[in-house]
Amino acid sequence: MGISIPRTAATQGKYCVDNGLTIRKSDLVPGDLVFWSYESNGEFMDITHVGIYAGNGMVVDASSTREQVVYRNLYDADKQVLYGRPHIF
Repeated sequence: MGISIPRTAATQGKYCVDNGLTIRKSDLVPGDLVFWSYESNGEFMDITHVGIYAGNGMVVDASSTREQVVYRNLYDADKQVLYGRPHIF
């Protein structure tokens, strides 16, 4: 797809902030990134997880409890800390 972003969730979040690629939750479209913070980890914004917004209130992400990539409802709204759109470049 020609999109290159850093490897970890926290560095992806920082990349979005540093490059003016953040958006509001209400503006999410498929392909946008959703970032979560579940604990203080010393990383950028304490980001611990990232998923790809799939549209219609759904997200695709790697589930640590299921040990696989899953398609599910956008979850843990209280833990979402950032939204990014790196695919606009």
